Amino acid sequence: MKNYKIPVIIFAILYLVLGLLDLISGADADSRFFYFDNWLIRFIGIVLIISSIGLFLRKEIARKGIIVALSLSLIEILIGIPRNMDITEFVIGLILFLILYVPGLLFFISPENKLWNKIFGWLNRNKKIKINEETETIEDKVKRELVTSRNIKNGASWFYWIAGLSIINTIVVFFDGNLNFVVGLGLIQLVDNYAYIFSNYFGMTAIICGIVINLIIAGIFIYFGIMANKCKKWSFIIGMILYGLDAIIFIIFQDFFGIIFHLFALIFIFNGFKTLNKANELNM
Repeated sequence: MKNYKIPVIIFAILYLVLGLLDLISGADADSRFFYFDNWLIRFIGIVLIISSIGLFLRKEIARKGIIVALSLSLIEILIGIPRNMDITEFVIGLILFLILYVPGLLFFISPENKLWNKIFGWLNRNKKIKINEETETIEDKVKRELVTSRNIKNGASWFYWIAGLSIINTIVVFFDGNLNFVVGLGLIQLVDNYAYIFSNYFGMTAIICGIVINLIIAGIFIYFGIMANKCKKWSFIIGMILYGLDAIIFIIFQDFFGIIFHLFALIFIFNGFKTLNKANELNM
C-alpha cells in the first residue's frame, strides 16, 4: 500500500502548486472577461488547494473537489482565450492543458476502475468496492452495478446534449447568427450557414432543406444515445469517431472553443465506453 501513495502525492503536490499560482496571480490583464475570469481563477485556486490538502488527508471528498476544479479550469481557459491568439500559442496551451488537467480528470472521475483501486484506493479504504465476484457481498455488487450504470448513462447522455444543442444552433442562427453552442456539431453549423446563404436565392426552400438535413444528423446522434444507454458498444465507438471527425471542422476554421469542448465531451463519452467494457469483462 505504501507504493501506491506516490502517484497520489504527485497529483496532490501538482494541484496544490497550481492552486497557489491561481490564487496569487489571478487572470491575465488581456482576458476578455477580466473581472469574472479573475474571480473564477481565484475560486479554482482555493478549491485546488483545499482538495490537494484533502488528498494528503485521504478524504474521499477531495476526489470530487479535484473534478470540480479541473472542470471549472476548462471553462476558465475558454473564457480567457484571446480572440487574436495564433495557432502556435493555442497548440502550446492545449498541450499544457492535456498534461496538467486531463490526466487528473481521467484518474479521479472513475473511482470504480482497476487503476483507481490500485493507485488511489488508499484514499477510500473503508468504501472500496470489491470486484472479485466470489468474495463480494450483495451490497458491494449493488454499489458496483449502480456506479457502472451511472457512468455509462453519463457518457451516453452526451450524445443527447450534442444533438439538442446543435438543433438549438439551427433555430438560433436564423434569428441571431452571432450566437452558437460550441459543444454542438460543426457539420450542422456548416449546413446552417449554407442554408442561410442559399436562402437569398431559393428563399424558405433552402432553410427548410437545411432544417431537415440537420434534424437527420441530430437524430443519428440521438439514436447513438439511445443505443449507448442500452449498453451497445458500437454506438459509443461510431459516435466517438464521428464526433472526433466533426472536430476537424473546428480545427480548419481555428475555432478554439469548439475544439476544446469536443475534446471535453469525448473524454466523458470515452469514460462511459471504458466503463461498459469493464462491465462486460465482469459479465455484469
